[in-house]
Amino acid sequence: MRDIIFVPNSADYKIENSHIAYIPKVCNKFELCIAVAKAMNYPYVVNENWDALLDYYRFPEGCVEEEEIVVIHEDLSDLPQAEFEIYIKIVQTTVNEWVDCPDHHYTFVFKTCEQDRIEPLLRLSPSTESWDIENYQIKNYQLEDVRLIDFPVTSDRKVLFRELAKAFLGNANKEIDWDIFKTLYFRMAEIIGKNIVIRNKNLDCLAEEDLRQYLNIVQDYIYFWEKNKPEFVTQFVYRNQDKFLITKYCFHLY
Repeated sequence: MRDIIFVPNSADYKIENSHIAYIPKVCNKFELCIAVAKAMNYPYVVNENWDALLDYYRFPEGCVEEEEIVVIHEDLSDLPQAEFEIYIKIVQTTVNEWVDCPDHHYTFVFKTCEQDRIEPLLRLSPSTESWDIENYQIKNYQLEDVRLIDFPVTSDRKVLFRELAKAFLGNANKEIDWDIFKTLYFRMAEIIGKNIVIRNKNLDCLAEEDLRQYLNIVQDYIYFWEKNKPEFVTQFVYRNQDKFLITKYCFHLY
């Protein structure tokens, strides 16, 4: 993953004409949030707030002029493991989002001594969003390791299930319903031995009850995956403009 790199001495890493966001040694969430806000030139700080910390990276406009942004971490070794894992997830979320944006490019730099602690956390997670869903790519994964599926765009439930059976089972004549569909979501990635990426396009085409059923299944799957940590994952990618529609049904992307 070229946007997350490990070097012997992170303080010496440089990219010409870039904004250097330097994160000094921090020992807890409070210190980390303050350090990131300061490094990204934010005029205010929301202390101990993970959503705010993610936004510091998401919205550099007005605070950072340079296209290249290099986030250098001096030492995260004293950060508690639970907080460390959340922060690395935020880093990976930032990298995944900005792959579609031409205005900025992030490079996150860590010390080589922390590589063994970080790399196991750099994996696909079930839920993300993309600014450009048509061109969404999976970083650090070969195409042959990922099966890409487009969620059917239809308001007709019979057509929906037929298209889902075709996409998952290769047979449009298979009879499925929401219960069978839920079982497929929970097991399919492990069965085929590949990560699955489902691009959710135009969810507003679904009937309200079908949308509710679908998002409930997705949420149940995310909880299941986070709890059990299977080797492979079914990842759900959304358009940014559908975020309001999704959160209407109490579904959280992150």
